[in-house]
Amino acid sequence: MEVDVRDVPFDMPKLRRRGQSQLADSGSTTSVDLGDLPFDMPKLRRRQRMSLPIASTSSAAASSSSQQEFDHRVSRPGLTLDLISSSAGGASCSGFGMRLDLDETSSAALGEAIDVNIPLEKQGWYHGVITRLEAETVLRSHREGSYLVRNSESSRNDYSLSLKSARGFMHMRIQLCAESGKYILGQFSSPFSTIPDMIQNYTVNRLPIRGAEHMCLLHPVIEQLL
Repeated sequence: MEVDVRDVPFDMPKLRRRGQSQLADSGSTTSVDLGDLPFDMPKLRRRQRMSLPIASTSSAAASSSSQQEFDHRVSRPGLTLDLISSSAGGASCSGFGMRLDLDETSSAALGEAIDVNIPLEKQGWYHGVITRLEAETVLRSHREGSYLVRNSESSRNDYSLSLKSARGFMHMRIQLCAESGKYILGQFSSPFSTIPDMIQNYTVNRLPIRGAEHMCLLHPVIEQLL
């Protein structure tokens, strides 16, 4: 790197004589290579670095900016739309749709439908007079969400809904309200005119019972007649 000898803050006889010899050859004594100096001069080196052409600095900055922009474009995630064309009635028409795949676990599981027109005594999942232990024995070989209805052991006019859950067996009391003459399942239940109406409702809606609020009635266990 060449510098102007006038920027040197003191006299250097050897350097001046070398400059005079260059004058005879090239006619210039105002510049000298920094490598010819016998020691390092940090201030002079920084001054020379600051005097580099602005265009070179701008070019380097532009190159760096372009590289950053390219890297940003490469790392940006893409979004793909599935365009669907449809036709109706022989006349072709093109429409655009976006297909979205939903996780199956986002929709609640639905239980088997119940015929509410069949009386309780003729429903296959009504097991009549059996005990709590007998209900658990019947449910033990079935999958989670299986259920049956039986007569209550403690109240003559009430019934029990026995359900198999992931944590074991649950027995929920179905009460007949004396005032309304309708059936309820726990204190947060809506009233139902018949037990089949209640069972059908909870095949599509979650149970209003603490500990079973995440469940629906999925699989009715049909009584096996001997």
